[in-house]
Amino acid sequence: YTGAVPLLSDKELIDIEAVYEERMEGPCPPEQKLSDHQLTVLQYVLLLLMNPFVDFAIFGPFQHRLRRKLALAGLVPTGPGTFRKVEIKGPPDLESWLLCFRVLRAALIMLKAVGVAALGRYAEKIMKLARDYRSKTWILLYHAEVRMRLEEMPAMRRKLISDAEQIRKAGGERPYDANRPLAMVWSMASTKDSNEFWTREFIDPAVLVRLELKKLGETVDGDAPVEPMSHGPHAQQ
Repeated sequence: YTGAVPLLSDKELIDIEAVYEERMEGPCPPEQKLSDHQLTVLQYVLLLLMNPFVDFAIFGPFQHRLRRKLALAGLVPTGPGTFRKVEIKGPPDLESWLLCFRVLRAALIMLKAVGVAALGRYAEKIMKLARDYRSKTWILLYHAEVRMRLEEMPAMRRKLISDAEQIRKAGGERPYDANRPLAMVWSMASTKDSNEFWTREFIDPAVLVRLELKKLGETVDGDAPVEPMSHGPHAQQ
């Protein structure tokens, strides 16, 4: 879809923000508030039952202020045991990611799209992976997290719809709310239902990167990490 979306009225925006206050028992913190344009677009996307994916390179707190481009460099897999250094746009670390995620979280709470607990578990999942595998693998984790929201969640939703239809035809009932299709999807994204995805997209390549960095004697969490050797069996520029 391309084109313009009418901006939500003041009354509509007030009502949406009131949902957050009711669900969270207090007002939305300033650093998590969305701009009128952010809320308008996300509500429209949800009304169309589309995937509300947002790019954290440009979506985050204080959207109405000057937008900044965030760059990070790191290693991404190019084949079995091989990696190359790339530069992409996006949050350069976990703390920056959390700033952006909390804005998206506030929107999904305001728009009643996802449960508060499910959003909290998802953030905890990313934080645990980041702590377990450390800063040198952040780019891998960010890539995986983007793929989860951009690719895996829509696939999970389609599978839920298909399963629910098959169960319905067989006379059963699936705990899937067609009016809130994202609720169960976000819940599954941080449970054992998504273990295969996180292992394939992050954990397995992260282990290889960590082993390579250790072999090369690089400082993983220090202030001055050494660039990996380009001629080694596991690293390519």
